[in-house]
Amino acid sequence: AYEIIMHKAGVQSALVQKTPSSAIRSGSSPNQLEVRIRGTELFFFANGELLTKVTDTANFRHGRAGFYTSDAYEVAFDDLTIEH
Repeated sequence: AYEIIMHKAGVQSALVQKTPSSAIRSGSSPNQLEVRIRGTELFFFANGELLTKVTDTANFRHGRAGFYTSDAYEVAFDDLTIEH
């Protein structure tokens, strides 16, 4: 499952509530995550499949990107690239 969270002025809010997706591989299977920005639209992908689109109404483009997990499982990132 995935959830899209915004942290702004010390407040966390969910832009997209926790949503199950068959595009996300479970267990130790690797996932390829991607976010594309076109104008004011943010497109979120997992393993090449579009998960959701969010409209930038809070000026996200001037923030920071990050990943985290709320589960108690080990998470590793490999070949992480952030491009502007």
